[in-house]
Amino acid sequence: MENNTAHQADFENLVNLMLSLHQRRLKELPTEIALNLSNIDFLREFCTVRIDLGRQFGKTSYIQKNARVGDLVVVWNDTCRKHTPFRKDVTCITSNMPLPLGNRYKTIWIDEWMSIKQKENFYYWMEKLDPERIVIFGNEP
Repeated sequence: MENNTAHQADFENLVNLMLSLHQRRLKELPTEIALNLSNIDFLREFCTVRIDLGRQFGKTSYIQKNARVGDLVVVWNDTCRKHTPFRKDVTCITSNMPLPLGNRYKTIWIDEWMSIKQKENFYYWMEKLDPERIVIFGNEP
């Protein structure tokens, strides 16, 4: 158990570093890059952070600790949504629920990429939510 805790702490430090680096890079990004891309391409290429180290590294726990007011969390299924205690002021949905359109989210957290049912339409829907950042945990096999 102690080893698992150490792995989780290392994972949290790594994700914090990646997100900090991503945020700094976005601030330094030349304006003309964003102007020359569609919103969807800009979201995909510059506003998305993809992180995967395999299972049981503490991805869900990380999101629980770090999702804030104005964030959207997308989890695997309804059981996870009901039994994983996210902050009450964080919107949490499953990937098969309708997206809460009409809201703008600072960060959209995807707890497991494999849970996204219609991957081909993913960025089309994300564009409608206008996030500053999308953090995707997990990867396709």
